Amino acid sequence: MAELKINPGLRLIERRGTVQIGLGSTGLVLEGTGQGDLDFLYRLRTGLDDTELEHAAGNCSITTERARALVAALESVLVDPPAKSEQLSGLRLDRLAPDRAHWSAVYSVDSSALLANRARAAVHLIGLGRTGGAVACALAAAGVGTLLLEDRASVGPADVGSGAFRLADVGLNRAQAVRKMIRNIDPTVSTHILSNSMDPEAAAGRPRFLNLVIYTDRDVPNARISHGLSEGDNPHLSLLLRERDALIGPLVVPGQSACLDCLDRHHAQADPDWYELCSQVHGASAEAGAVDEVAQSVAAAGLASLQSLLFLDGRNRPAAWSAVLQLRSADGTVGRHEYRPHPECACQLQPALQDS
Repeated sequence: MAELKINPGLRLIERRGTVQIGLGSTGLVLEGTGQGDLDFLYRLRTGLDDTELEHAAGNCSITTERARALVAALESVLVDPPAKSEQLSGLRLDRLAPDRAHWSAVYSVDSSALLANRARAAVHLIGLGRTGGAVACALAAAGVGTLLLEDRASVGPADVGSGAFRLADVGLNRAQAVRKMIRNIDPTVSTHILSNSMDPEAAAGRPRFLNLVIYTDRDVPNARISHGLSEGDNPHLSLLLRERDALIGPLVVPGQSACLDCLDRHHAQADPDWYELCSQVHGASAEAGAVDEVAQSVAAAGLASLQSLLFLDGRNRPAAWSAVLQLRSADGTVGRHEYRPHPECACQLQPALQDS
């Protein structure tokens, strides 16, 4: 016994004797369809047990053979229903209805189970300015169940925008303000505030077995935080805001992809003064104010959130895997720069350590 159901994320469009399911080049077109066929297709939209096929065909005034032929033609757009334990309920069922439809279309499955899995995911966010705060809110809105929030700075006027902060938040600790906004988005999300988790003396108490860490900063990564991320052995994604662009990535999966130190080594091969430059830039950045321009911040936060959700869902490999996505403010284009693990980087020892 199996349920026959058309992917809930795909549109069904009637066109003079034809029916199109799904838009774009991957849409499925059925020609020579009559009213009975349409009635049967709409029955499949809600789900139909295969043992009821003959009865449903009769109710739609088509033969059982015609119904079976339609089911065969629809094979590429049929999905298995989620188990009852994986179905959304309550507030999340209503709030995530657009997300369920979108990701069902993207992944070619009923995405209810994936959205339910997000509720069991834990993500640590380091850096909660205008951009980092927007990422935190996006993940909460997308159904991620646990968020660890870390930023010692206070909300300033330049942090206020379309993301996590409002004028009333100016002066509050950023992590506290983000937590307040998340509670307004979804009170079922579990939030915890951390402090200085990447300091060397805090290594023993660092969160482990996280699904993802997202580190947001400006210009270049902080060496202390980069080292802490590599030691933590959690997957992590960096997001850097610069004068003319934003860099999303790499998405680092320990032992499988290039890490932040790998990128530094590649850059240093091309520029012998790379490490000195990073030191000077980071020192100057610490003295300067926020660099998160409004539109760039929203776009970068959205792109980083998308990469994060793709990784958490585990269906498709994100574009930022072992690569950096460069969002250019001058024309809005996104470039992709892929990096291989550097042969001299210590991260290459991680697979052997994991196997031992």
